[in-house]
Amino acid sequence: MDTKANKIGEDGEGSAPGVLEFCRYMTERSPVPALAVEGQTHLVRYVNPAFCRLAGKESEALLGRPFEEAVPEGAKNECLALLDDVLRTGHTATLADQEHTASLPGVYWSYAAWAILEPVDHPIGVMVQVTDTSVEARAREQMREISEALLLFGLQQQELGDALRHREETVALNETLLRSLAEQNERTGAMNVRLRRAIQETHHRVKNNLQTVYALVELQMDADSPTVPTSALQRIGTHVRTLASLHDLLTQQVKNSHPDAQISTTASLARLLPLLQSSIGTRQIRSEVADMKLSLSDSASLSLLISELVSNAVKHGKGDITVTLGREGDEICLAVGDAGKGFPSDFDFHKHAHTGLELALSIAEHDLRGKIEFTSRPQGGASVFVRFPVHALEVDGDTNHLKIHPDCK
Repeated sequence: MDTKANKIGEDGEGSAPGVLEFCRYMTERSPVPALAVEGQTHLVRYVNPAFCRLAGKESEALLGRPFEEAVPEGAKNECLALLDDVLRTGHTATLADQEHTASLPGVYWSYAAWAILEPVDHPIGVMVQVTDTSVEARAREQMREISEALLLFGLQQQELGDALRHREETVALNETLLRSLAEQNERTGAMNVRLRRAIQETHHRVKNNLQTVYALVELQMDADSPTVPTSALQRIGTHVRTLASLHDLLTQQVKNSHPDAQISTTASLARLLPLLQSSIGTRQIRSEVADMKLSLSDSASLSLLISELVSNAVKHGKGDITVTLGREGDEICLAVGDAGKGFPSDFDFHKHAHTGLELALSIAEHDLRGKIEFTSRPQGGASVFVRFPVHALEVDGDTNHLKIHPDCK
């Protein structure tokens, strides 16, 4: 090393403080861990108290030792290359999320390094700032685990649907089950109780997972990551909160209601439609809803069906979205329309339907035991309407005064 008076670790007699003393002045009381290393040997010449606390070592155990002995990663990462590059070019550089060795699992450090210069701007050492990024790294791992859990939940739901359809076919083909109808009804009743509990737990878990995802999004927004626009994270947060609130609505319906309880359509949609409105921007949802009492099961299915049809209208249509719900005789009629181009003239549901419409079909036919139709309105735009039979339903007031949307007639 050069023997000039301002070399790291040495002061000229009667001169201003050297580089090491200047480092101490600048970082000794800093809450940010920092250390200084010397030249190409990368020997540690200074550590501040914050770094000693982070490393769990006294300064005497660090000073004069190679840099790779001062950090838990050793020489198994890109830290030494980072120091070489800064010393060679004099440019500031960073290194993110370096995982510790096996002795400290789940702990990550990030580094920011800049050159320590002689008066002639020649780098003679490197100043290194260290940040513990373990929380962010574990958060990303939790997001991955949540995604896997949601994927597994979807597969399980599909398997359950296949099993239920197979059961229906078996019941229809096996005429001998008619002789044990009473026994089968008892088993079905017990299954419904267990299914209700499973639905409650499922919605609770999904709600908590969505809220966790939103908390992680807020964490990334607070970190002001240079690779993700804040506006994009805000949009993600809005969508996640909408989904979490919808699941909370369904959870409360299952949790607070008796198995035979009925729910008002105006009350449930008064909570659902504003959630959907908040997630679609400037386009408006215009609704006309007759006040009816639906069973808990039908109310939950209807809420999910409206959510899917509105989302489809937002994605593929234009203009305002209309949602109309009324009763006609012994049937309930739901119509969801938009002012876009409508469905193609050769539209065939089985050939052109996407996942959202497939889910809508499944809810309409299997959950509500009704029928669904896809048409283009004469005045322009697409219209999807669903008819399903009244199941233990009551209507407040005179049914003759219910307003039925033209698409339902």
